[in-house]
Amino acid sequence: MDDTFEVEIADKSGHSVVQMTQEQIAEKAQAAPGTWVFVNDQLVSTADVAEMNIDAGSRIRLMP
Repeated sequence: MDDTFEVEIADKSGHSVVQMTQEQIAEKAQAAPGTWVFVNDQLVSTADVAEMNIDAGSRIRLMP
């Protein structure tokens, strides 16, 4: 079973919090051009999300 992470996703109405695997995070980030991905308040490249080492408890935010 893949580890899941709590992910905040910003949208027009505010934000939602969902559980996602690292693969799902990478897919969502790459599906919408211009999405910003922050891991522990550090901006990371959407291309790097799938391969990076994300620790349990990391704060992950997607800003489409």
